Amino acid sequence: MNNSVLSAMYLRKSRADDPHEAVMETLHRHESILRAVAKRGKYLVPEDCIYREVVSGENIFSRPQMVRLLEDVTNGKFQSVIVVDIDRLGRGDMRDQGLILETFKNSDTLIITPEKVYDLNDEMDEELTEFKGFMARREYKMITKRLKRGREQTVKAGGFVAEPPYGWKRSKINNLPSLEPHETEGPIMQMIVEMYGNQEPISAIQQRLAAMGVYNRKGVPFCRSSIRHIATNPVNAGLIQWNRYKNVRKGENGSPTGYQIENSPDQVILVKGVHQPQVSVEAYQKCINVCRSRSTPSVKKGIHGIVRNPLAGIVICSNCGSRMQMQHSTTKGSSTLLCTTPRCMAGVDISRAEIALLDILRAKLEEIRTGQGKKQQDSALAELQKSVQATEKNIQSLKKQQNKLYTLLEQEVYSIEVFKERNQVLTQKLTHTKEQLKTLQDQIDDISNRKAERLAQNIEHVLANYEGSSPKEKNRLLKTVVEKALYFRQSRTSPFAFDVTFINM
Repeated sequence: MNNSVLSAMYLRKSRADDPHEAVMETLHRHESILRAVAKRGKYLVPEDCIYREVVSGENIFSRPQMVRLLEDVTNGKFQSVIVVDIDRLGRGDMRDQGLILETFKNSDTLIITPEKVYDLNDEMDEELTEFKGFMARREYKMITKRLKRGREQTVKAGGFVAEPPYGWKRSKINNLPSLEPHETEGPIMQMIVEMYGNQEPISAIQQRLAAMGVYNRKGVPFCRSSIRHIATNPVNAGLIQWNRYKNVRKGENGSPTGYQIENSPDQVILVKGVHQPQVSVEAYQKCINVCRSRSTPSVKKGIHGIVRNPLAGIVICSNCGSRMQMQHSTTKGSSTLLCTTPRCMAGVDISRAEIALLDILRAKLEEIRTGQGKKQQDSALAELQKSVQATEKNIQSLKKQQNKLYTLLEQEVYSIEVFKERNQVLTQKLTHTKEQLKTLQDQIDDISNRKAERLAQNIEHVLANYEGSSPKEKNRLLKTVVEKALYFRQSRTSPFAFDVTFINM
């Protein structure tokens, strides 16, 4: 394959594929088609250049393989990318499509499909690609609208179209997707509803379930929020609730993760289901009342939401690995940081945890400022700097060789086949040399302690602004310097400790 063009392959299942076919089966079938295309066109596709998208996502940010592919295309890693159809790269909104096409255009990367080769620097191909993208987006919106309308009609008729909640399993009633009681989970669900409705603490319900050896569907003990959701699920009382929340996708509004927004009551659908209830409406309403009386959420989801826990998303239980949450006690007037896993790790007062974390930040700042751990050898730094200079000269030399290669092609000294072969070798050398340069620069950065200095400056900013800030602002400040903090405590009477991992600057 000396005359082959280095290429990547992107595989993704879409709604146009057989919905009954598993994702991996679809990707395997598409891969066979694209391998035939690669063989016919002499495109070299190494195994590590195959991007298999196994998660669904409507935009770029929710497709990790697409994000990785675009980064590699930007860095000039490939000369072409092979896909089943051009709309597999993305048919979301115009912003996503524009980003994808601009990335391929700026990097001079071809898009190969079984029917056509697209060069986005060719005006005709660019216009054709934009038109196909427009049609794909229109088709996508129409399909989405039809699916949404179909689901709403099914729900209004009393059907259930989501995953069966705990205590239920799939069924079909009057040709509608519905539910029927689960043989083993149903009685457990009824017991949870009864205990929760009688105002028994969630911890007592957790202990009862643990004593019975009952676990959730993932095989782990029930967490507090799971028990609350089970007890307050309207399905248990024969009701179907739909469109209560609006899902905001990852990447929208600058959010690094997806989140939910509660819709207004007039948008929520609540109807009687065709399935038979397992609990009475009165028992369900009792659970709702108990939930409302206890409701003191630490975080209202959404990037513009209210954060009441300054340590939200930072502290992790060292025993089970779950993120610890804040629980507020109205009787004591205090808040506790606790692990949601039953009988796992003893909690601690949230204010004590904050003080301990700030003390760790002060100690880290002192360590950096006094020069502890700064014993880098000057000779090692000098050697690295020499290596950087040599590598930079090598990159310039390779670029000159590549320019000369194009000149020889224009003068018809080299044939296209010879040009492709030698250009591929030079491109690979150039990519490898650039990676070497980045590694050397990172090593110099570490030795010269620039990262530590940046961390020290950020810690100083946190300590100067922490007191008097809102819980949300405190949380934001801590996350500028702390990646995570593992929490240790053997019992309620023993001292607690944190093992802090600082952000790599």
